Amino acid sequence: FIAFYLNTYYTKRILQYGFKKQFLEISPYLITSFIIMIEGLIISYYITNPIVSLCSALIICPTTYITICCTLRFDAAMEFLNLIKREHE
Repeated sequence: FIAFYLNTYYTKRILQYGFKKQFLEISPYLITSFIIMIEGLIISYYITNPIVSLCSALIICPTTYITICCTLRFDAAMEFLNLIKREHE
């Protein structure tokens, strides 16, 4: 957070886009990532076989992350989906 705060100093002075605005903009992604981290920890705790645990986490965690981002209509997820749609037109 210290580096983030220091790096936002000049963007606030030049672009009027300071720490608070940037932090509020990325906070939904941070919260979602925290949820996925907890999900991964739960998977690794209950599945004792390391290979099965890893494979399960590699399938379940990204799927959950993408589902949350699309359901809550995060800007980055919507942009990504629009790019995919344009590629397949």
